Amino acid sequence: MGKIFTYITDEVLSKYAEPGTCDWCNTDSGLYRIYIEVEGDMGDRACLKCIKSLPLRWILPKDDERIIGSLINERYPKGTKSQSQRFARTVEMCDDCRRTPRLPNFIQNDDWPQCCAPSQRTMSNGERTYDDIQSPQ
Repeated sequence: MGKIFTYITDEVLSKYAEPGTCDWCNTDSGLYRIYIEVEGDMGDRACLKCIKSLPLRWILPKDDERIIGSLINERYPKGTKSQSQRFARTVEMCDDCRRTPRLPNFIQNDDWPQCCAPSQRTMSNGERTYDDIQSPQ
């Protein structure tokens, strides 16, 4: 697991940084893909500091949030954890996923961290970019 983001190894994360100025704090740094909306203003890139600190309500939900609750209930059937413990775990996972930048290998769907276990991380080598995926090889 990554120390910066739960579902992305730290070694891979830096390979996906795009140089530029963050729309939210105006600093020049590595930017990562994430969808943010504030009072009608949309942005699709932000620096690590902003991704970690912007209010969650500004970061658009991902597809996986709709299935995390059912996955938690499968993993912890009634009687193994209380309803409040299952709800707390669901909120924690949704928060983690929402703050996870979208890497090019997430292009198929957002539910990859939960498809095989409660928490999976990307094992990408960081060599493919959005341009590689969108252009024919």
